[in-house]
Amino acid sequence: MKLVEMFKYSIGPVGAALLSLFTIPIMAWVFNAEDIGKYNLYIVSTSFAMMFLTMGLHQSLVREFNESVNIESLLKSIFVPILILQISSNFIFFLLYCSDFDLSFILFGTVDLQLSLLISTSFFIITFNCIISHLVRMQERPLLFSFIQFAPKATLFILIAISYAYNGDLDYKYLVFSYLSSILCVFIGLVLFYKRLLIRVIFSEFNKEIMAKCLRFATPLMFGGVAYWSMTAIDRALLRYFSGFSELGVYALSISLASFTTIFTAVFSSIWHPIVYKWGVGKKSIVKVQAVTDYLFLFVIFIWSLGVITSIFLPFLFPAEFSDIQFLFVACLAMPLLFLLSEATVVGIGLSKRTIFSMYTSLIGFAINIVLNLVLIPVINAKGAAIASCISFFIFFILRTEFSCIAWYSLKRIKMYSFITLYIVFTVIYILFENVSSIIITSWFILLLLCCFFYRERLFELKAMILIKINRKIGG
Repeated sequence: MKLVEMFKYSIGPVGAALLSLFTIPIMAWVFNAEDIGKYNLYIVSTSFAMMFLTMGLHQSLVREFNESVNIESLLKSIFVPILILQISSNFIFFLLYCSDFDLSFILFGTVDLQLSLLISTSFFIITFNCIISHLVRMQERPLLFSFIQFAPKATLFILIAISYAYNGDLDYKYLVFSYLSSILCVFIGLVLFYKRLLIRVIFSEFNKEIMAKCLRFATPLMFGGVAYWSMTAIDRALLRYFSGFSELGVYALSISLASFTTIFTAVFSSIWHPIVYKWGVGKKSIVKVQAVTDYLFLFVIFIWSLGVITSIFLPFLFPAEFSDIQFLFVACLAMPLLFLLSEATVVGIGLSKRTIFSMYTSLIGFAINIVLNLVLIPVINAKGAAIASCISFFIFFILRTEFSCIAWYSLKRIKMYSFITLYIVFTVIYILFENVSSIIITSWFILLLLCCFFYRERLFELKAMILIKINRKIGG
């Protein structure tokens, strides 16, 4: 992929991350920790809705796109079961409301019809956005992809900035409304852009065989996705139960702050998966996957180390009630970084079409996470949730890698596992002892240098590739 295309793919995620860095501190100064905790629980519910209601069929779209001769028929075969599930879910939500046990009560403990309608509407919108965003990826439309990433963050930033003028007169309901408005902006943009395609999809042929094929591929991924969601969300659910919304709010803000790393995942995934499927399962692809994995590992440990330095300055950006963010941030940063690295090592599962391994991985990861959270949260609250999730994501990363190696080809990984284990140990020590002394910082720096030393051949390769590209530009 050319650098120009990579730049186009990066505009949206990078812009979104920068806006988030401004949005999060403003949110902390306007809303109290309890409101932020409730808002985060709503965000978690929308991610579950997207995972469950798409039924994993967005992955089927990615898998079948290059082989399909009729994209409209493929999309219709994907949308029909999703719409049936959407309608069934809304009927269940209506029955729950009639029994005074609606969505708002489940999430926040209060019965509120308007709030429940906002929540159910967001479930529908985010499901549609998910399917179409994967179509955008497969069609290789980098600027539209960037719009999908940037527009909701820009809308959210504007609405949160407006809330600052109210000086604390707003609560979590305003945050729910702001998020719904942000994803609605993307929904309208996608409908307008793809209006002709969507009309063709409506009148296209419905193929039961394609639907059955997609469901067979996607069903294990759906259960695996739900299990993965449970692994990422159980810490916040248990934190709410054992420690309340205020402790959840501090932890949630740490996760939100660390989520800027998702820009790397978004860009990498949008480029990586289509390229890997084009490479196929040949020997050349094995060499390339190994190289990309090693380069990505070096990037991950660099960002991880940089996160420790950054955490020292966080107390100056937030009110006193959020002081623990300084230490929670490093563990929260480790989670998306480990997931990013696993996106490179897990390709064997997709290439071999043995998606059942994805379900096994998520189920095992979820089981380990819930046990660790049940043990640690009652003792050390948000710190326990951060440590439990950090360790669980490391195990999840190992499982994805090992199952991928079983399904396809055994990558070289022992050295990588060893260094990540050391990073996990250092992170746990940093959280528990709340130590920011020069000795701790020096230890992190030495660990980073050791990683660079043991991966020096890859660094030399990277340097050589960069020099070749520069020389070509100068020579051209």
